[in-house]
Amino acid sequence: MECWEVVHSRVAVRTSPSVKAEALDVRKKGALVTGTSVQAGGQTWVREQSSNGYVLIDGSFVGLGQLLRRALDKEDAPVQPISKTVPLLPALRPEEDLGDLSKWLRHEPVRPADFRVVHSKIAIRAAPSTKAQVLGSLQKGQVVCGQLRHGWLLLEATGTAPHACMRWVMVNGALVGLGLLLERHIPPPRVSRTFACAILVHNDCLE
Repeated sequence: MECWEVVHSRVAVRTSPSVKAEALDVRKKGALVTGTSVQAGGQTWVREQSSNGYVLIDGSFVGLGQLLRRALDKEDAPVQPISKTVPLLPALRPEEDLGDLSKWLRHEPVRPADFRVVHSKIAIRAAPSTKAQVLGSLQKGQVVCGQLRHGWLLLEATGTAPHACMRWVMVNGALVGLGLLLERHIPPPRVSRTFACAILVHNDCLE
């Protein structure tokens, strides 16, 4: 039996070792997860003893970084590497199988809006899917502009990104145990004209 400590703000406990599986519960930073490590789809998970659910150890492939780290056991033994003889579970669907993305890609263009990152770190992906290639990341507090399409934000092209390069960011990560990732950002209005007893303010977001 192994003991792991949660080092991310929160991690999901899932019904099976897949980021697409249903979340049973969440474990917050500092919590201990006890169980056995297993491998599935090229990733290592901990099968939690108390819930019989699965917790991902390293979320780098979904832009989250390290989620769990090995904790000392009751005898304060040194940290041991994960056994290489762990039995393998059946392979999951390959990452390139993104499913039907037509409702996002064929969505009618909408007016871009500004959003602020409220999670510690979120992934920028090549398609609106948690299995899509990670192109980069955004840090908490950053403000980005894009088109909202069915729970994903299609980022506006910048000087450093070709117009043909589509970059997507998930808005709400509740389905993967992360909670809200982006929130609408409305800048304060600017004063465009002053009068003796009043001022005229202007806000681009309200036009």
